[in-house]
Amino acid sequence: MGFRGGGRRISEALEWGALASTHPKFNLYQCWEYEALRGGGCRFEGWALPGGGCALVRIRRFGRRGPGLAQVYWGPLCSPPEDEERFAVAVRALRRIYVVEEGLLLRVLPPLCPEPSVQERIFRAEGFLRVEDPPPYRTFVVDLRSGPEVVKEGFRRSFRYNVNRSLRNGFQMEVGKETALFDRFLDLYDRMWKRKRFRSGVDPRKFRELQDALPDSRKMEIRIVGKEGTDLAAAVHSFLGDTVLYLLGATRVEGRIPPDRKYAAHLLHWRVIEEACRRGFAFYDLGGIDPEENPGVHSFKNGFGGSEARNGGCFEAWESSISKGIVNLGLWVRRIRAGVRGRGAGRRSGG
Repeated sequence: MGFRGGGRRISEALEWGALASTHPKFNLYQCWEYEALRGGGCRFEGWALPGGGCALVRIRRFGRRGPGLAQVYWGPLCSPPEDEERFAVAVRALRRIYVVEEGLLLRVLPPLCPEPSVQERIFRAEGFLRVEDPPPYRTFVVDLRSGPEVVKEGFRRSFRYNVNRSLRNGFQMEVGKETALFDRFLDLYDRMWKRKRFRSGVDPRKFRELQDALPDSRKMEIRIVGKEGTDLAAAVHSFLGDTVLYLLGATRVEGRIPPDRKYAAHLLHWRVIEEACRRGFAFYDLGGIDPEENPGVHSFKNGFGGSEARNGGCFEAWESSISKGIVNLGLWVRRIRAGVRGRGAGRRSGG
């Protein structure tokens, strides 16, 4: 534990969990266990920042004393405009610690913000520049604070009709955190992927591995909807902070679906909304949208009647342009090597 830049370093999982879980914007990607599983020769540390914010930071150096990269993913855990000053103080402290004192390139991908322009203005005022890769996180967010029946009234008309149909189809739903349920989700997911061959930026098996590492209070919840012993739809959600986050979903797509087995996914999400409202969650983040690359999923999520939301983008700060160039070159080389290993593994598994 140490003090720098006005903040206090946290190097223990229990202390970090106790601090971070008090923040409304606490999320799965700022869990100690998530960073521990990312690995890749990096170290990570938590910070209690001045003004009440906090952030989990991942550090990669190229060489023992060479340039390096510090990354904050879905943090710091305070969000403008409600906490605008606290957010600015947190960003300023992170820049002082990692850019000024350690000479690293600092990259921050912040959490969702009701007003992304405010987020961007703060970063620019603190000496950061926005970068194009990765692009801003886009999603639909459903406001749950008015209760489930009001939420349902806000559904698109056809979506609400399908939800009501699902309630009459006699589905059964299983809910739990057990790895056996996660394995059933993966089986359904794999069948769906083989049929659709869609492009995805997430590896569901990494989340399966993470589930084993998380303490019970932060484990993801798996829901499976089925009928007569057949799994028809499944989803994985994270219930942390003030937001339920939809992480992974799968539906049975093999062959023709009889009318009494349709709309299983609609029932699943409706039950999540009811449960989230009962437990006092304020928002339901539908887990990202890409209308160009995945218009079908975009259309489905649009049916919830939520508001489109995003963060301000990805922001970087650095002191030395030479060090920044070395870091970017090192990251590019690692991506190339990872791609080669991935293609080789694919050939072996297929052979």
